Amino acid sequence: MTKQEARKKYLAERRAFSPDQIEQLTDKVLQQFFCFVDLNGVKYLHIYLPIKAQNEINTWQIINTCWQEFPNIKLVTSITAFDRSWLDCVLLEPGTELAKNKWGIPEPTNSPKIDPKLLDMIILPLIIFDQNGHRVGYGKGYYDRFLTRCKDEIKKIGLALFEPIKTINDLHRYDVPLDLGFTPRKTYYFE
Repeated sequence: MTKQEARKKYLAERRAFSPDQIEQLTDKVLQQFFCFVDLNGVKYLHIYLPIKAQNEINTWQIINTCWQEFPNIKLVTSITAFDRSWLDCVLLEPGTELAKNKWGIPEPTNSPKIDPKLLDMIILPLIIFDQNGHRVGYGKGYYDRFLTRCKDEIKKIGLALFEPIKTINDLHRYDVPLDLGFTPRKTYYFE
């Protein structure tokens, strides 16, 4: 399956879910996440902020758990520099003011920048991933470019509402695979 085919198919399926279905599936994915991800020792965790209109997994549950139970973790998210097709890394703290960008993505409005080389772990937005850990995003390549600025050993995690497809046929040499993928039914480890 090509990225475009997967993007079209699974975005349509995801948009067809009701809010209750999204909440139930999100809870199952996050149960997997909290069972299998060791957050001890993580100093900087990058996490995307969900686009509710796209029925993305609600990462606010991870964010709030980290703020309450792992106060030593610095949470980081991205702001989009559209003119450069670039993501800047910024601190996310309780009380951080957010505004939606032109794509409807909530972003901090006035947070200090963080060097991506500091990140220990990143939770990547995606639509689906394949059995080799390659992800299908929204097709602009922002996160693949962002990952080139992170340290090599950063742990890359994907959260998906669907089980992985067999393979993505049109990988680009800059596509960066996940280390771990979580679905409502299973945890996937990639090497």
